[in-house]
Amino acid sequence: MKLNNKAYTLTELLVVVILAGILATMVLPKFANVIDSYRLMEAENVMRLVRNDQEQRCTLDKKYAQNFNQISVLAGASSLADGASYVTSNFEYEFEFNAQSKPVGIMATDLKNNVTLEMPSFLDGRICCDNCDGLNRDYEECADLMAREDFDTVTADCLP
Repeated sequence: MKLNNKAYTLTELLVVVILAGILATMVLPKFANVIDSYRLMEAENVMRLVRNDQEQRCTLDKKYAQNFNQISVLAGASSLADGASYVTSNFEYEFEFNAQSKPVGIMATDLKNNVTLEMPSFLDGRICCDNCDGLNRDYEECADLMAREDFDTVTADCLP
């Protein structure tokens, strides 16, 4: 009686595992970039939602909201402890205030990568970032953005 066992040898299994490891090391950095892109998109989307809410208030002759509890798109969010900041699993959002303690923009601090995105003016709506060379997005430096002639600052009409 002849046994006809068909199985893989240890060498064949090792070759497959090594090839899988090589492919994984090639693909993982690409996934990391995709994850960073989605995290940055979250920040951009929240900042734009807050900006739209603030500008809608201005259009209706209301004053800008002073804290996140007053932002309608965030109403009822569980991460609005005192309204001074809004925290998600990836970012902490805070208003930027001018010298008269009036809200003029918003910033998002990345809780994992220590990067801060800014929208220095609700009226202008553009997002900038200082020292963000390692990101896979091309943000303008905030000082350069605010120095541009076409940069719109918040007018006193919409400030509380």
